[in-house]
Amino acid sequence: MIRLFYRLCAFFIPGRKRRDAFMRRHYWDMHPDERILREVQLGISTARLHEKTFGEFKNHCQGQDVVLVAGGPSVRDYRPIPGAVHIGVNAAYKCAKVDFDYLFVQDVHDRRGMLDEINAYKPPRGCVKFYGIMDERKMGNDYTIPESDALLVGARRYRVDNRNSKWGMQLDITSSDLACYGTVALPAAQFALWMNPRRLYLVGCDCSTGYFYCDGEGDPRLAKRHDDMLRGYRALKRFASKWYPATEIISINPVGLKGMFTDMAQNGD
Repeated sequence: MIRLFYRLCAFFIPGRKRRDAFMRRHYWDMHPDERILREVQLGISTARLHEKTFGEFKNHCQGQDVVLVAGGPSVRDYRPIPGAVHIGVNAAYKCAKVDFDYLFVQDVHDRRGMLDEINAYKPPRGCVKFYGIMDERKMGNDYTIPESDALLVGARRYRVDNRNSKWGMQLDITSSDLACYGTVALPAAQFALWMNPRRLYLVGCDCSTGYFYCDGEGDPRLAKRHDDMLRGYRALKRFASKWYPATEIISINPVGLKGMFTDMAQNGD
């Protein structure tokens, strides 16, 4: 009956391309058995992948400070914390005042120049790179960094839950997708907590429309994702309070996150 319903709906849609697109969009609704099989396959595949990607980093930063650096304009005023482990996301590598230990990368599939620079990024102490695999059912087939780039630099792959992060954040990231909520900073934050730091500093997680590395207002599309991002940071706070209460989360020069975590002001160099 469900399959017949969608076929009848498609019958009244003008244009073959539009009809085909409608049928593709509702394919899993028409074939629930295949959908269940696909979910099982993905679950097994993700567990095998993430065990290799994240397994060795469990409790890796106990007693240390970890700094997560995103791309918001407030990064310009960040004074690097001595001795801290630094995790960057996407174009954070452009922040010359920091040598990143880890770099999480998503959504740069259509910015070849940036991806080439990320591939070539090699700070003196080295940098472990993580390249996300986006959910193609939501984002489309061309939204993931090519495997050839990951192989070129030895980047570790991880899967992202882009379906409105319906499962939320999971304690064991070796067996589940990383919740995204519209920003790569949140998968990186889940990895940071997995390492069990003493303090987790958030830098440049502004939930604004600008970037620290360019002039002007930046990408106005970011404003449309603010609600998802804020929902994600609230989920991060709940998750950390339950599973990592010994880790203090500190937001440096907060903008959209003001009052959500412990606030800390810096005045730049």
